[in-house]
Amino acid sequence: MSQPQSDVAAAIRAIEQICARSTSGTRLYKYGSTGYKDSVRHFLNSSTDVALVGVQPGSEKDLSEIIKAIAENRAPFAVKGGGHSMVPGFSSTTGIQIAMSQFNKTSYNKNEETLDIGAGCLWDEVYRAADEERRRIVGGATSEGVGVAGYLLGGGYSLKTNQFGLGCDNITKIRIILTDGKIVECSPRDQNYRDLFYGLLGGGNNFGIVTQFTIKTYPLSELNQLYALHYNDMLSGKAQEAIVKFVTDKTKFTPEANIFCSFTQQLVGGNTTSLLTVYCIYDGVRYVDNPFKDFLFYGAQDSPLVGQGSLDPSRNLSPKEFNSIASRIHDISLKHEIASTTAIQAGTQRSQAASLVAPEGLTLKPMSGVGETNARGRFGCIMVSRYTARLVKAVADESKKAASTLKSKNGKLIFMDIWPFLPTIFDNSPPEAAWPHKKGEVYGPIVTYFLWENEKDDDHWLGVLTETLERLRQVALKERVTKDDVPYYWNTSLEPEHITVEQIYRGNLDRLKKLRAKYDPDDVMGLTGGFRIPIS
Repeated sequence: MSQPQSDVAAAIRAIEQICARSTSGTRLYKYGSTGYKDSVRHFLNSSTDVALVGVQPGSEKDLSEIIKAIAENRAPFAVKGGGHSMVPGFSSTTGIQIAMSQFNKTSYNKNEETLDIGAGCLWDEVYRAADEERRRIVGGATSEGVGVAGYLLGGGYSLKTNQFGLGCDNITKIRIILTDGKIVECSPRDQNYRDLFYGLLGGGNNFGIVTQFTIKTYPLSELNQLYALHYNDMLSGKAQEAIVKFVTDKTKFTPEANIFCSFTQQLVGGNTTSLLTVYCIYDGVRYVDNPFKDFLFYGAQDSPLVGQGSLDPSRNLSPKEFNSIASRIHDISLKHEIASTTAIQAGTQRSQAASLVAPEGLTLKPMSGVGETNARGRFGCIMVSRYTARLVKAVADESKKAASTLKSKNGKLIFMDIWPFLPTIFDNSPPEAAWPHKKGEVYGPIVTYFLWENEKDDDHWLGVLTETLERLRQVALKERVTKDDVPYYWNTSLEPEHITVEQIYRGNLDRLKKLRAKYDPDDVMGLTGGFRIPIS
């Protein structure tokens, strides 16, 4: 059965009528307005597209009507939570941009010890809500400005994962609007929608628009610490030895004690500078023997963010202090002050709606000032089960190799992250989850994060990124810490031209195809971007 032709202008007219009769503050914003900019804005200019309109629904009822109007008219659209997706067209569009910013309520259930969080929330505000209740949650590692929806629907590795699993494994209930407009609440206990609940655990935006998550919370620990140690190029080798020693010592690397390491290459004053930062994270009972002492050798610089005396084992960080530090793991201002005189225009990358013409003959041009960061960039990753000395050195070497053209190709910086996880993190993961993460088959991402200035250099940097990842993957294969069929992590993978939906879902894909046919038979979610599961 053929689908009707797209009529985006008719969809916009219908949405205007929905807004006109709304009693919950649903608004449609046209190009050029402040509300429009807020609706389309993403973290990077390269993933901020020029939509025809932006709409901010104020209630599930109105959003239900909006998605029905989009479905009826086959209008290209996108749904944005925090806007931190790096891939153009995943949460941006040249069609109708839905911004979930009004779904920003949080509510703590004391009896259930769970937290309800709106799908438009940022992790910053969710952490504050948890702090007020003296509770811990599993959330975004770099929380500053990151939305909850993409993170949780993509899987959700966290600084708390070694203790409590992935973010998606801590979801107990989800509210979602299906593509026929039906508002559904699903959970593992609900036999009617149990399959849908598990399909959303790592299933991305394949089944509808999520409006609310309910997640587990945990009591605060006795000792909460996070300090950042910086090593220049001369000290990097010794720090790398300490990394390998830590992750291979079961008495130090425990669910309570963890590290996150970032190799940074940055162009400053025309010269490339190298820095290795090791974040030492502790969250448990007070220790007698500091598990991070091997990192505290002469020359290591304590981050000014942490404050004086932060290396004192007796010092306990408040949740607010801890989350303030964690939220800025990839904050480039901590490394060096970056100033760019290059004007970067958004909207140069196009989703499938590229050929759309604005209503009433209006010509839409790329807008400046709609990217939170004045840069272009991408995440990329490979998946590994553990770290060896050779693999750690390969990450360090590849970061320098990738930085060799920072100056000639208008690069800004390169982050390459080592993020060790214990072999027990999937022990309590549900086997029915969409994204494959089974007990005894643990993999975590080596994350690469490249930033550059100009659109004309996109092909160069995407080429460098893919080549870097492939060389790292070959090292990981030789070290027997990855496999050819390991599932890739949605949230830090390159676009489908490089990483396919088959590589995300592997053996679960056939089951998920049938689930999509059940809940989105008309392929309405195919009108937006993402790792789209085909309909069986």
